[in-house]
Amino acid sequence: MNMVKLIYVFSKLNTYKQIKAQFQQITSELPALYVNSVAKALQVAEKIEKNDLPLIAVANSGSERMIEAVLKMQKRKTIVWANPHKNSLAAALKVQACYREQIGRIYAEIAEFKQKLDKIVLAHSVLNKLHTHKLGMIGKPSGWLLTSDNFSGLSVWMANPSQIDKKTNTLLLAHCSVPTKLLTNKHSRTLVTHMESDLSVALQGRLVPKEVTLLRFGKDYKKMQLVSGKVLEDPAYSSQLCRTHAKIQLNQDIERWMQASLGNHQVLIPGDWSYELEIFARLANLMVV
Repeated sequence: MNMVKLIYVFSKLNTYKQIKAQFQQITSELPALYVNSVAKALQVAEKIEKNDLPLIAVANSGSERMIEAVLKMQKRKTIVWANPHKNSLAAALKVQACYREQIGRIYAEIAEFKQKLDKIVLAHSVLNKLHTHKLGMIGKPSGWLLTSDNFSGLSVWMANPSQIDKKTNTLLLAHCSVPTKLLTNKHSRTLVTHMESDLSVALQGRLVPKEVTLLRFGKDYKKMQLVSGKVLEDPAYSSQLCRTHAKIQLNQDIERWMQASLGNHQVLIPGDWSYELEIFARLANLMVV
């Protein structure tokens, strides 16, 4: 089973019982492995499966060689968590200085890290599913992706930027299809013909006013653009735009968003997923723009 493997590394300054007691609120959430020697680090590293995510918790100083042993054997992205106690941060920084490209470092108290842990596990789960699930394609010209709600339990909407208002920092999205799960009550839904061809019909509706995240991958899948915002009350309908419209108040300067744009189609995800997607980008070696 692919999972996040939490590995506690600690020197002879502490005993196993002390470390287990110190991090009890974390180990109750996620099974942990304990490493107090380079030999033990190599044994643990051998057991980490291909699609597992190593997450090294640095308990104290003197553990640098153990962290390095895991990194050398795994040779992949690894999260290193340092905390403000017993020179944990100093040990993590020493190793990071030599393995900058391989390490993603988190510095947080135990209680703060516990809140981040669920999001790290979720981001890793999404990454694994992207590698193992098949995505269907519609049409050769556009190559639109068909996605499902199997990854996060959420339905998403792909739409085009149609209007931009720099004064109000708002963006109007429009598209000719929309998932029913994103819409308000059924009385706001109707069937409308296609504005360009006047042929066929499809669903039109109003999106629920709430926090959302806009996501876009670059053409070479080396970059990812994301921005959070809020769906405002539904704008007036225009027959010159695709059926469903949504006005988004961005939480980032819209000029900056435009200059960094990676393309036209945007994926709208209900909720603010910025933190989870940034973790995902780190694990997938994507640059966030």
